[in-house]
Amino acid sequence: MKKLFFILCGVLPLCLSLLLAGCAGTRSATVPEAPAEAMEAAEALPELPAGPAPVDLSAPGTTPEGVSRRGSVVTVSAAGSYELSGELDGKVVVDADGPVELILNGVRLMGQSCLDIRSNDPVTLVAPAGTVNLFTDTPPAPPSGEASSSEPGSPEPETDEDALDAEEDDELLTAADSAFGAVITSKAALTVTGEGSVTVDARVNNGVRAKDGLTVEGCILTVRSANHGVKAKGGITLAGGSVTVTAGGDALAAEAGRIVPGGVSLLDGTVTLTAKGRGVDAEGPVAVSGGVLTVTSQDDGLRADTAVISGGQITLDAGCDGIQTGTLLSVSGGTLSITTGGGGGDAISHAGDAFGPMMWSSSATEPENSAKGLKSDGDIAISGGVIDLNTADDSIHCAAVCTVDGGEITVLSSDDAIHADDMLVINDGLIRIDDCFEGLEAFAVELRGGDVVIRAVNDGINANGQEMMFRRSTDAEESVVTSASGSATTYVLIAGGSLDLVVTGNSSNMGDGVDSNGAVYITGGDVVVSTFGTFMENGLDTGWGGPVVTGGRVIAGGSSTMAEGFGSSSTQCAAVVSTSYMPDGTEVVLSDEDGNVLWSVVLADAFSCIQISHPDMQVGHVYTLTYGSESTTLDFTDSNLVSQTRGFGFGRPF
Repeated sequence: MKKLFFILCGVLPLCLSLLLAGCAGTRSATVPEAPAEAMEAAEALPELPAGPAPVDLSAPGTTPEGVSRRGSVVTVSAAGSYELSGELDGKVVVDADGPVELILNGVRLMGQSCLDIRSNDPVTLVAPAGTVNLFTDTPPAPPSGEASSSEPGSPEPETDEDALDAEEDDELLTAADSAFGAVITSKAALTVTGEGSVTVDARVNNGVRAKDGLTVEGCILTVRSANHGVKAKGGITLAGGSVTVTAGGDALAAEAGRIVPGGVSLLDGTVTLTAKGRGVDAEGPVAVSGGVLTVTSQDDGLRADTAVISGGQITLDAGCDGIQTGTLLSVSGGTLSITTGGGGGDAISHAGDAFGPMMWSSSATEPENSAKGLKSDGDIAISGGVIDLNTADDSIHCAAVCTVDGGEITVLSSDDAIHADDMLVINDGLIRIDDCFEGLEAFAVELRGGDVVIRAVNDGINANGQEMMFRRSTDAEESVVTSASGSATTYVLIAGGSLDLVVTGNSSNMGDGVDSNGAVYITGGDVVVSTFGTFMENGLDTGWGGPVVTGGRVIAGGSSTMAEGFGSSSTQCAAVVSTSYMPDGTEVVLSDEDGNVLWSVVLADAFSCIQISHPDMQVGHVYTLTYGSESTTLDFTDSNLVSQTRGFGFGRPF
């Protein structure tokens, strides 16, 4: 009986275990155990760091993996993220394969090229909110009475071997300093971001020197430099944050790389530049689409190969040109306020020499240096934006074609308001020229639309090609410039929009309202011209043949001495009338046979001649022109052209 009991005790547990195993097999497959090799490999894996590796620059000998220290040189040799803190009289060198992020948590680095980035892969500097970080090439002077060492504040090498290593590093870094010459030097693409502050104090040479481009996405970046503030090969991108640069040379300088042309892009952020050289100097393009840019410079405010401005807010106060480009300057949006050469709007006192009966002054006195507002050695295209120009030289000046398709332009200039060597075309927009020497000047000037207001000392509009009157067709050496329009004749065309033009003159200078050395064509628009009506100044003056009018409303007051009738090719009724000397502010009224007023205009200048054309005047009818207390009859019974002048030389239609 006892034997049976022991047998049952042994068999029953075995049967129960077999029964349970069978039931489990019906539910799921048996999970195999992991191989021993995999378990060993998993145990050998390092633990992932909780955050960036800390590097205390003030504590020698406490460096994490990937960072080494020799004397006063700390080297980052492995890709990864590192948090730098503390103070060091020496250098931090980044020489790693792979991207490196340096989080600046209260860093104070002192020494030439104190941050030397030798990596080829990108490096990012992050300044967290609330942190204050300083990079300088000039350590503070030691307290009075204390001797300064060759490397003040640097830790003493613990062994002779450490000292030799430090000397070798210093030799290498000295070579890098001579090549870059900046407090922060970078061979890699460098990005600066965060919400804290980074100050670069360069009292010896440049502030930041980047060989593969610089991007600022955030932080408060302040650069003070004896030479250039920020100089980057490949380009500079400003996409956020606040950047302030005070430089003994150029504030921002972008050089062309092997592939990237060397441009500057302002996408967002606030940028304030003060420079003894140029504010922005780019070998490639400059593009501004947002942000705020303020420049005070002794040289040009902004110089580039091309400049494309589509947004943002730009304020420039430049000793020389405001914006200067080599090939193209385009403005389609944004706000521009530009002052050059101390400002303009004083054209009367800057105007040229006095002239007598056979002497004309052709230009205002130019400043010692070029001090133009918008200047291009190629084309200028304006299609939008708000532009305020206050210049000691030409406000807008281009060597080829200037086109205005929109925008609002306000000008105070001590010389020309808008000048183009070849062609000036205004299709739309609002242009207000409050003071200038000459208003619009080019080989060919076309007003096809928009609203144009001009107050000029000399000619309001000047087509300045070769004077037709003095051409000799038999002269074999005569050279005639052909404009972009394909015309070999210099001309002014008014085809639409409105023109309100007053020539103010002064004791030394007077000018024509519209003065073309070639032809004047008026096919549409509203044209009101008032010029200083003494001596030989006309409202509409051509090189030969008289203005040709085929449409639009036209009235021009000037002098009767050289009164010029309308050209014989005119198809719209037009008249030129000599009057008594009428004071400035005289109202001129055009009425039909029934006494209905067709047009009433107040001429701002005194005058003794009126040139007038109106689409409501028709052949076969008689009209009355009233000026002050006087009037005359315009009889178009037999012709569409009437001439009633007592001038000499040009008082008849041609």
